[in-house]
Amino acid sequence: MVDILKVEVLGEQLSRKSESFAGLRPSLERILADIHERLTFRARTYIRDEIANYIPINEDLDYPEKLEHSADVVSETTELEKSLKATFEEFIMAVTKQVVDLMLSFVTKITVVKVALSFGTQNKKRDSVIAKALKEQTFATPEALAELVQKVSHF
Repeated sequence: MVDILKVEVLGEQLSRKSESFAGLRPSLERILADIHERLTFRARTYIRDEIANYIPINEDLDYPEKLEHSADVVSETTELEKSLKATFEEFIMAVTKQVVDLMLSFVTKITVVKVALSFGTQNKKRDSVIAKALKEQTFATPEALAELVQKVSHF
């Protein structure tokens, strides 16, 4: 933030438009000095409170135990991740199977009608159910398609 204010605003922007923003420069320089002072103060306070005055407790100094505990936590997390991954994969496969089964059933019906229509055309005879256009088949009506889409999108 300090660099942006110093380089881009004070250095570049105000240099280009020096006459129209000349009165703004002193205010921005004061803001920049204030930001610099606050950052310096916060850095010194952090160093004093968190680093210089740090008093370790026994657990902090018990490094073999602390490292072993950290390794145990990582191991437990890894096991949990493996379990969650297996559960998610199982769920995804189950949902995918349901969706694919619905779509496969629909595609199979379309294929049967198309094959029957082409076979009936070759033999010049069609029975009344197969003679219907695909969109007139009961499984392919707009209502049936809307129901299929709703079932699939429900997953």
